[in-house]
Amino acid sequence: MIYSDYTGQLISDASGGAGIIDFYSSDLPNNGIYCLSWDSFRQYNALTFDFKPDRDLSLLESNDYAIDFMVRGNHPGNKL
Repeated sequence: MIYSDYTGQLISDASGGAGIIDFYSSDLPNNGIYCLSWDSFRQYNALTFDFKPDRDLSLLESNDYAIDFMVRGNHPGNKL
């Protein structure tokens, strides 16, 4: 688990750039109590999770695993 009401064990925020990130937003979470909210960001800013220790996720990809994100936006035309 990378994020589900809080960041997963041994995972920390390594985001950079402009914007306000709230890891404990109660504004319409899909599941659970909290959701992650990212506001006032600009193009090329990054919402980044740092795995400690580093993890090579390529083995998961080569074995047909997938990662899913649920995203709710309020500006039509924004791309992720």
